[in-house]
Amino acid sequence: MSQNRPILYLHQSCGDAVQDFVMRINRAGLFAIRTFDLHDTRDRETACPCPHHGTAHCDCQMVVILVYGEDDRPASVVVHGHNGQTWFSLVESLGMVNPRLEDQICGILAPSELDFTAGDTT
Repeated sequence: MSQNRPILYLHQSCGDAVQDFVMRINRAGLFAIRTFDLHDTRDRETACPCPHHGTAHCDCQMVVILVYGEDDRPASVVVHGHNGQTWFSLVESLGMVNPRLEDQICGILAPSELDFTAGDTT
């Protein structure tokens, strides 16, 4: 069984936030692989109303990123975004958690005034 632990909310587009995150991961000596991208699975030519937010065009995005450190057990990061907002979560699976790697990721995602604009989660 697994669950997602929210770790950061940003007032930033999902695409920009993911790009910044991957750059930070690489600078920290870790390795990131994007394993799922919702926009890549949808037909970009098909305009559809958003069933979740009621907008005329659905801009919902979900990206799953595996982050590797020194060992073979990656951490899974799920990124959700819509309407210029982005949420990062760590997937916590029983028996598969690498606490050291997760701590590194949380440190990398710690809001910095220079790189990210962190939003209030309330």
